[in-house]
Amino acid sequence: MTETSALVNVTDHRAVRQRRLGWRDRCPDLLGIGWVLAVSVGLFLPALIHGPFLGPQDLMLKWGITAQSGGTIRAVPYDPIGIFMPWTVETWQQVHAGHLPLWNPLNGLGMPLAFNWQSAPFGLPALVGYLVPLRYAYTVGVMVTVSVAGTGAYVFGRVLRLGTFASAMAGTVFALSGPLVQWVGWSAASVMSWSGWLFAAAILITKGRHRIRSIFLFASALAMSIYAGHPESSFILVLALCLFFAVVVVHRLVGDGDWSSAVRSTMDLAVAGVAGGALAAPLILPGVQLIELSARRTNTTLAVLPPHGLAYFLFNGFDGLGVGTGNWFGWFPGGAVTDYVGAIALALLVVAVSARWRRPEVMALGAVTVVMVGAVFVPSFASMLHRIPFFGSAQLIRAEMPVAFALAMLAGIGLDVLVRRNSCTRVQLRALASFGLIAIVLLATWFFARGHLSSTDARTRAISFLWPAIETTFGSAVVGGIMVLKRQGRAGNHRVAVRLAAGSLLVAEAAFLIASGAPVWTSSTRFFPVRPAVATLKRDVGTSLVGTGVTSCPSALLFPSLPSLGFLGETNIVYGVRFLSVYDGVVPASDFRAWTRATGRSAGELGNDYFCPVVHTVSAARLFGISYVLEPRRVSGPAGSTFVARVGNEDLFHVPGASEATLTALSPAGAIPAAQTLGIPVPVHHPNPSTWQIETNAPTPQVLRLRLNNLPGWHASIDGRPLVLTSFAGAMLQARIPAGHHRVVLTYWPRAFTVGLLLALVSAASLVGAGSIAWMAARRKRRTWTTDRADASGSAARDGDGIEAPSNPPHETPVEPATPRGTSVRPGWCTPPP
Repeated sequence: MTETSALVNVTDHRAVRQRRLGWRDRCPDLLGIGWVLAVSVGLFLPALIHGPFLGPQDLMLKWGITAQSGGTIRAVPYDPIGIFMPWTVETWQQVHAGHLPLWNPLNGLGMPLAFNWQSAPFGLPALVGYLVPLRYAYTVGVMVTVSVAGTGAYVFGRVLRLGTFASAMAGTVFALSGPLVQWVGWSAASVMSWSGWLFAAAILITKGRHRIRSIFLFASALAMSIYAGHPESSFILVLALCLFFAVVVVHRLVGDGDWSSAVRSTMDLAVAGVAGGALAAPLILPGVQLIELSARRTNTTLAVLPPHGLAYFLFNGFDGLGVGTGNWFGWFPGGAVTDYVGAIALALLVVAVSARWRRPEVMALGAVTVVMVGAVFVPSFASMLHRIPFFGSAQLIRAEMPVAFALAMLAGIGLDVLVRRNSCTRVQLRALASFGLIAIVLLATWFFARGHLSSTDARTRAISFLWPAIETTFGSAVVGGIMVLKRQGRAGNHRVAVRLAAGSLLVAEAAFLIASGAPVWTSSTRFFPVRPAVATLKRDVGTSLVGTGVTSCPSALLFPSLPSLGFLGETNIVYGVRFLSVYDGVVPASDFRAWTRATGRSAGELGNDYFCPVVHTVSAARLFGISYVLEPRRVSGPAGSTFVARVGNEDLFHVPGASEATLTALSPAGAIPAAQTLGIPVPVHHPNPSTWQIETNAPTPQVLRLRLNNLPGWHASIDGRPLVLTSFAGAMLQARIPAGHHRVVLTYWPRAFTVGLLLALVSAASLVGAGSIAWMAARRKRRTWTTDRADASGSAARDGDGIEAPSNPPHETPVEPATPRGTSVRPGWCTPPP
């Protein structure tokens, strides 16, 4: 064949391949993604049947001012109702009022909102939630998180050239796995939900095709994972991603010896990482400042799961709680007792490792699994990770989510092997042996892991065996049925049966995961109903700060005998009441120290996220601007306070002279008086949550003292000129004010946020510019290719050196895909089918 006719044939085959990418050829992927989205929503249907608003609002029935007689609660997660739902309400309201959600004025001495990471007002769940009514924002955000996780794993499977069934299996297992479901509703799960998209972009970068597009995808996914709002989870995810990428690159480098390709891929990933970090700089820069000042930085507690926790991957509720019984009896580090992925997923994982262990992606996923399991279960390894700078306070227990992701992808690869190599008896035997191995593990666990428990706990653990036994039996029967059909020798029926079997395994696995995850969630028929006691309190206190005379820490949930007052966590935000207690990962360490220095009492455990001081004296209340104090019924308030009203089961007392802003005269020598010196209250106007406006009028120089957290980002002006702010009582702000009438304005806008916005703008412009250049170059190349094709066709017709191939060859032989690297055929192995 001449060069001209060869060019014609090549171009025609390109045209054929382009036509194959039409919408009809995308139908399987649309169905696969539709399945993943359907099961993601299906996880919450059992809860939504009882009420349209997801969240454990029933916890409020037994707490403080929102308590209700006769209310019953379940053992459900605390944090969604304690912080994440209130933050969702606050960010939604500020955005719809036309404000950037930068500051939360309703808890403690005020707290950052956008930069505390976990409120995640710029994350995808929040962005979608802004589009729906407030009462549905949190529910929609939770569903978005699960959907992002499932679709990302599906896309990663397709990038690995897995089939539709296999990719759907990977997406289903990851989206509905216990490690993700138990943290859904937390920002940690929102961060990890981007795993599939990041890993897919990393593989595309290693392939080297469409470099700009791959870099753009990686940078965007990385930025969205950071905006999801949990720095330690972001660190764990990046660690897993770097390990995966390193194994893939090293494997291909050893196999091909192509140093230039390896260096190019590494540089592209580094560029993508820098671009993604720059896109997220508006959160990273001010957020890191707050982390360095937070009490959480002093917490070096290391939590790992016990070795028997490996059973959690097979069981749901092995140590209770997960089966919806409301009790647990195993080690319970923050709820990590539901790490299930299911018997079918684990059996398919064994198939993947045994049949595809030479593939670099399988090796890399295996390495991620081993390292992340070590972080969760091996104390010495977890301790080593804790020594990494800026990571000493991280909870490595969340590394179970990358484990679930790796296991889900390996399960998808295993199902792909079972489908593609449907005529291979050895593969089917391995699948059958995998289910047999799981059956042996179940039997051994049944006989040796129940004798030391009480009758109630043993019954709970026995229930946890139900689904693994069903999955194991069903999976064995499906694989056995495939083998029987193969023996009958009908190839066509056998291929159809294999696909039906794959679909059956997918449905069975989804049924197990939905049945396991559904009991975790509750819902409500009303969105934060306003109790009469709450309405009375809001009417009496207005915008003043309210404290409590006994503990307001959520530890009382675990110890019901402890009295509790006020609001559960930060649910006061929903009702617009300022409350002294703070439950936040970036609560400043200075708040704890200032309270202890002023009162001699602890304000909570330093190094934890709870700032919940107990107000015992009027002097402490005035120092920190606490105008009202809640006490148990028939208990007197601090000496010097006055009774106001009975609010539900609590009594409300007023502290005279307490205010969020006071003016105190300077000494004759111009010195600032002691912190405990009484001042004259002055009114404060708040045009938005991030602004204070104060009018002062005094005959002598004064010091203006503000009960406002001294955190980076606050700027002050007096009559339009800059005003210097200094520290007050070690935690708050104050400024010298000259005599006369003046207007003082404070605004919260960190300089680091401005720098971050500039970096994000530069990164976005660079990515768009590079993409535009690449698009124009590709368009120019296509035009050149079309011209060359027309010239080659005309030349062939004139010279008679070749005949132009028809645009749709009637007898075209499909091109078989190349055997994946690392799957070379050896004697005794089945040949991979096309």
